[in-house]
Amino acid sequence: MAQGLPVWQLLAANIIYPWPNLNIVLVVPPEECLRRMQGRSAQELFEVEETLEKTLEAYYTLAVDLPNVVLVDGMGSPPEVFERVKRVVRKRLLFFLD
Repeated sequence: MAQGLPVWQLLAANIIYPWPNLNIVLVVPPEECLRRMQGRSAQELFEVEETLEKTLEAYYTLAVDLPNVVLVDGMGSPPEVFERVKRVVRKRLLFFLD
């Protein structure tokens, strides 16, 4: 569930929109997200630990149920994360070209 709505309800509400071939979700533990946001002046609705946990749980559910949702480890340096993302994109492009 995300924001109190089951994942299926979020999907149903967006059924009329084009579906992307690939959704890459960078997975970062909620505690790390909050650490990275420290020092910012305003906290948004989605920037609280409980909301981050529920959102992450929803993405895990989507990744199991939908083949176009791919979770990528978002921990590490920007170049490390970028390399992980590039591998996913390359693999997916090869799939579509075959």
